[in-house]
Amino acid sequence: MKQSLSELFNKKRNKEFKPVQPSKRAEIKYRNALLILLAALKGAILKRLKAFLGLNPSDAQIIERTTQILDELRKSDTLNYAKTLSQDIVNAVNQTNKNRLIQNIQKGTDVDLTPFLNDKAVRDKLDEYIAKNVSLITSVKNDYLNDVEKAIRESYLQNGRAESLAAIIHKRTNVSKSRARLIARDQTSKLNAELDQERMQALGVKLYVWQTAKDERVRHTHANMQGLTCRFDDDTVYSKDGGKTWIKREADKPKCKPGIEIQCRCFAKAILGG
Repeated sequence: MKQSLSELFNKKRNKEFKPVQPSKRAEIKYRNALLILLAALKGAILKRLKAFLGLNPSDAQIIERTTQILDELRKSDTLNYAKTLSQDIVNAVNQTNKNRLIQNIQKGTDVDLTPFLNDKAVRDKLDEYIAKNVSLITSVKNDYLNDVEKAIRESYLQNGRAESLAAIIHKRTNVSKSRARLIARDQTSKLNAELDQERMQALGVKLYVWQTAKDERVRHTHANMQGLTCRFDDDTVYSKDGGKTWIKREADKPKCKPGIEIQCRCFAKAILGG
């Protein structure tokens, strides 16, 4: 096995290897599923409120009924939905990552990398992300309902009336949609980065070069890591001489791997054979 991998790495002209891009298809699927969840919640609130408003209730009764509706929706079971969605997204990201990584590394060689990149090395990471995203999906529902309730109550306290309920609900839904898009983009990108790094280590690759997106949106602390050699097994050090000597990361440098912090677009350019 070692001989085959050594042959593979030796045939690569460029020893630095750029990782695969995250699965856009998985991100879109995740985003759309969260938006469907929010649309269903919004529709349920408006439908039940509309039926109640037809009874010409007082403002106080409207606020009380709104609270009841939101409490009922909080108790609705979305756990199975969250579990199924989380498993589907994590599996999709994993499959895309594995396929693209195999294609990219073995391109131009006759070594079959497939046997070396099974899911055993990343199983714990996959389970971790499934559990994490079940929690995130559930929080999208609960945070949305809490946000709607807070906004309606604040409006009532300020105006003394239950005014523009539909407008308030529409506005808070749009805020939650933005968060849903962020979750989908961040989680698929972050999992892809971690799978890349886990698989590289499983192949025996020890070193990588920190690469940023090289634009004005890059965090100052991450820009300080551009082009530095790092170790997959130690997030507290870096090297300026290709790994001959190691320096502890100062306060102005992140103590993590690229692509892990929220919305980080940096990536680890693995040094094959390193």
